[in-house]
Amino acid sequence: MNQEKWKDVKAKILDSFDVINQYTNTDDDNHGILEVIEFKSPAGEMKVEFHERDLVLDKHTNYSNRIGSGVSVDYIYSNTEKTYSLKAYKKVNDDWEQIEAPSFVS
Repeated sequence: MNQEKWKDVKAKILDSFDVINQYTNTDDDNHGILEVIEFKSPAGEMKVEFHERDLVLDKHTNYSNRIGSGVSVDYIYSNTEKTYSLKAYKKVNDDWEQIEAPSFVS
């Protein structure tokens, strides 16, 4: 999945279905954006989530061999490269269950 395909999928959803809720969130570390669309379809209530995050280039673990010392992990992110993922959910008994979405991915 990439941004162009997401724009196509998003446009199809917005044109074809009744949208219940649509919002965008940023991650706590400001390295990612989450776009969510909830809508009514013939199969029931559905939700799609599109995740866009900066690519992790490296990970450094800081620790000490002393007893009781903590561990911290520092990530190095790319300024130019992004990763994308799409998840689809169906509402079953007021809970969101993830479904496979091969038609979105291909």
